[in-house]
Amino acid sequence: MRGSETAVVTVPKVELVGEVFGVSKRWGRLVRVARVLRVLRGVRSMKVILGFLFASRAKGAVVSAVLACVLLLVFSSVAILHL
Repeated sequence: MRGSETAVVTVPKVELVGEVFGVSKRWGRLVRVARVLRVLRGVRSMKVILGFLFASRAKGAVVSAVLACVLLLVFSSVAILHL
């Protein structure tokens, strides 16, 4: 690192809740648990959606092909813009 550059330190948002607002660490843990529960709820929702989409073989094949095309388009666009 050069002398004119400054280092950027990222702090998780959960830690900021406990330190910036003077909230006890118990509240920070509670926020962390709430975030984990929210992620688990999202995983369960994705499981239901994927179960619905892949209920039949034909629909599952079409969904897979469309998803592959969309991902290819997105990642190739990002790769082109990164150059």
